[in-house]
Parts: sequence; structure tokens; C-alpha cells
Amino acid sequence: WWSEWFAERYLGWLAMLCTVVTVAVVMLMQRPRPSYMFNLSFFLMATFGMCTFVILTRLNKAEWVNLAMPILAIVLIVLIPHYYQEPNPGQISLTEEYNDTKPFARLMKGNNILVANFGLEFCHYVAYDECQTATYGDFKNNNPQNLSLPAWLDQNQINVIYVDKTIYADFQQYLTEIDPEQWKTAVNYQTPTKQWMLLTRSDNS
Repeated sequence: WWSEWFAERYLGWLAMLCTVVTVAVVMLMQRPRPSYMFNLSFFLMATFGMCTFVILTRLNKAEWVNLAMPILAIVLIVLIPHYYQEPNPGQISLTEEYNDTKPFARLMKGNNILVANFGLEFCHYVAYDECQTATYGDFKNNNPQNLSLPAWLDQNQINVIYVDKTIYADFQQYLTEIDPEQWKTAVNYQTPTKQWMLLTRSDNS
């Protein structure tokens, strides 16, 4: 197998080995996060495949496996369920939040924003990391002084509120507390299946 198979491919293996060396550097400089080590995963899978090929060749089973593997791969693609699932009606996806708010990105940049979900990702994708977020859950569950919403917004220097469909109904109870002279409604989207709002401070236009 060395002369007939590996010798013709040693440069490819050498190239993979060179990329694997960088994994140790990344682990020391950053952290051993799986998404930083795809090249190691690929190298290990290739090594496992080559070792399996050598064993099957010695057992004179390689030709049978060459015929069976494409069929097995197709069967696995068909039978193994995909990991992505559509959110339930009461949930929201990051894609949906992005599509809702991206046209109003200029209102987000450089501001502190109250959101319900995906705080970190919201700033990454919508405001290009030029914002800070606090969550509606922080106000509801991490408010030891039991501040009113306006007081809590002032304390956290919030100047944009994104009310997605997951908190739209619950948020209505606080609208009467918000000073309409201080806050203005940039968006109030309502359909039978979806509702969301975007509010900004009057000096943030």
C-alpha cells in the first residue's frame, strides 16, 4: 500500500500535517475551541480512513467496501435528521430579528439597546459590534431595586428598545410608563401572526 497508494499522495498528507501544527499554536494563544480545530478534525478523519483502508486491503475486503461506501453515504444523508429546526410559533430566530432590524441599523450603531434575545449576536450582525445590549430578562428578573422600566432604562443608559414578537404582548403593560416626549416609536409592526416594535429616545434620530 505504501508504494501503490501512499507514495503518490504523500505531499497531500504533508500539507495536512503542516496545518495541524497550527492547532497547537491556536490552543496556546486562544483556547481549544472545536471550531478552531477543523483542520485537526479533517486530518484525524483522513488518518482513520487510511488506516481502515490498509486493514481492509490486508483482509482483501477493500473492493467490496469501495462499492458499499457510496451507497452507505447516500443512505446516511437520507436517514440522518438535520440539526436545524424552524422555531416554534412563540419563538424567534436570529435571522428573523436580523431581517426586521437591519433597515434600521443606523439607529443601533453606537447605542445601548434593550433586546429580548440574541444580545451579543444582535450587535455583531445588525450594528457591526458598535453597540451594547441589555436583555428584557435582565429587567424582569435581575432588578433588585424593583425599578420602573423608565428608571431602569435611565440607569442602564438604554436609548433603543427592540420589542420582538416573543415579548410584544408582555411589553404592552409598560408602554404607559414610557414618556412619549422622551421616546418615539420608530416601528410598530402588527399582523395577525407577528408583532414587533422599535422605540428610540427622542434625541437619538
